[in-house]
Amino acid sequence: MHARIPSSVRHALLGGGSALALWLGAALPLRAETPSPAALTQVLRASFEQPDRPMQLDPVLAAGRWGLVGWRQDGRGGRALLRRDPAGWTLVACAGRALRDPAVLQAAGMDAAEARALARRMTTAERQLSPRLSAELDRFPTLVQGAALAAHHAGAVASPASAEGHAADPHAAPPHPHPPQPQQHGHPGPQGPAASHP
Repeated sequence: MHARIPSSVRHALLGGGSALALWLGAALPLRAETPSPAALTQVLRASFEQPDRPMQLDPVLAAGRWGLVGWRQDGRGGRALLRRDPAGWTLVACAGRALRDPAVLQAAGMDAAEARALARRMTTAERQLSPRLSAELDRFPTLVQGAALAAHHAGAVASPASAEGHAADPHAAPPHPHPPQPQQHGHPGPQGPAASHP
């Protein structure tokens, strides 16, 4: 069973407005059963993909209890960091270029050697992408990690200039002017009644 994600959180993670500039501490659990790359893509697709807005997920890396995925959707993109816990996969962070920085990965909970190795693997894997696709992964304008997600989960709205503890991703490209509309999974949101979770 997958966790439900409120529309405001999906909107933030997929590029929605000023609420993207978040640095969080509590992670959102997303269930998957195995540590394979396929499990990572299943979690992200179930949470964020829409029939008219497919996600391209590449590269997809799994290493022990960590996963790092490049995603593109509707001309936007970024990277997602996931961690596997006993309850399943947890989305730990979304960002642009920052998630290729070992220091950022280490701050998210990896030990130094794991962080260096995963960052190096991601850099190597991304060399297989075209320059255009690689640039799309850098478009996510902020680093969103674990605690302000709880504020979004409760419906709070934060802006980069006023939200305590929120920081823009120093590696990010400017935000895309038209953020994607997130798919709803069982929670009412600004786009209307909620749809049931698959």
